Amino acid sequence: MKINRSSFAGMLASGVAVVALTTGGVAAADNPATAGSGTQPAQVTQTTRTLQMRPSDDMHGMHGMHGMFERVLHGEFVMAKPGGGHQTLLVQRGAVQSVGSTEITLRSSDGFRGAYTVGADAMVVAGRNGIASIKDGDQVVVVATGSTQNATAVHVFDLSLIKSHHGKQQMPR
Repeated sequence: MKINRSSFAGMLASGVAVVALTTGGVAAADNPATAGSGTQPAQVTQTTRTLQMRPSDDMHGMHGMHGMFERVLHGEFVMAKPGGGHQTLLVQRGAVQSVGSTEITLRSSDGFRGAYTVGADAMVVAGRNGIASIKDGDQVVVVATGSTQNATAVHVFDLSLIKSHHGKQQMPR
């Protein structure tokens, strides 16, 4: 499935709305109903779709994401699915403990550790090499489906990338 930049921004805006309505969670979901038939992400790797950010790109959506994830460490919540039903979503922000082409493990500042499978359908917002650009210690946000014992990443956001584009520390490490 292809997700264009405007659909991605829409998903982030939806997440901001959920945060405003619920004090304990953050939402972003890989929603096929919002996926457009527009442009493809800038970079595509073998295992993940990757949106490569450049300094010339419109960063408004990324500023919204930064604010949305600034204080959230981790959580689990349930959202209604388009067309009916429900879906459990997990979110975690933390330092990368380990990363590979198909998995990532984070540790939040409160000590919570989460391991996530990263499949071919995951959208990875990272450097030029997708998930391979993410290094141990980088600050990352993962939005996943499933349960804490069996979580599959839907989105992986490398917050270190935002810092590198703004030239200053934006998030506490």
